[in-house]
Amino acid sequence: RIDKWYPSSKICSCCGKLKKELKLEERIYSCTCGNQMNRDENAAINICREGLRISGVELDTERKIS
Repeated sequence: RIDKWYPSSKICSCCGKLKKELKLEERIYSCTCGNQMNRDENAAINICREGLRISGVELDTERKIS
């Protein structure tokens, strides 16, 4: 389980940058790196990565899931 306050919706699943302000009505996640995707899909990728990290699985930081 990941922390319930983990900012999965606010982290770019492509570059890892944290977006400080993200309104609930914003359904498309847009990052300055060029990543644009459904907000829920972005959060799901981040939740999966965090769960793997907590479990001790080492991820290849050069390969991005998107």
